[in-house]
Amino acid sequence: MQPSFTSFFLIGIVSFFLYLFYRFVQALESLSKSAGKIEDRLTQIDETIRILSARVGDAYEDYRTIQEDKALDATYDKDELLEEAKNLLKDKDAASASFLQRRLQIGYARACRIIDELEREGIIGPARGSKPREVLSKKNGD
Repeated sequence: MQPSFTSFFLIGIVSFFLYLFYRFVQALESLSKSAGKIEDRLTQIDETIRILSARVGDAYEDYRTIQEDKALDATYDKDELLEEAKNLLKDKDAASASFLQRRLQIGYARACRIIDELEREGIIGPARGSKPREVLSKKNGD
């Protein structure tokens, strides 16, 4: 029996689809190899972005702090009662806004501004939560 045209045609189609399947498997293997490389590269890019973002963020925070300090210095006027507050604190170990309010008979906001000025000048220490601030000028020999 002689092979017919239809059987050659079917063998050709099957061979063609087997070839396509073989190429598809090769493409998948190639993708799986390069996927690992791509994943490694994406990890490196993410790490670089994270590092640069942290550096830029830190630099921006420093810049903003400097600009705020400059703005404060430009508008900084000493309170009239600052010297009197310094005299009150000469013999004290701690300073607070409420202490200045009572002794100088002023409001809370003004007392807080005087406290900030005293801290800027190094007379008293930084805030420690709700505790009064430490008077530093006695330790410096003033």
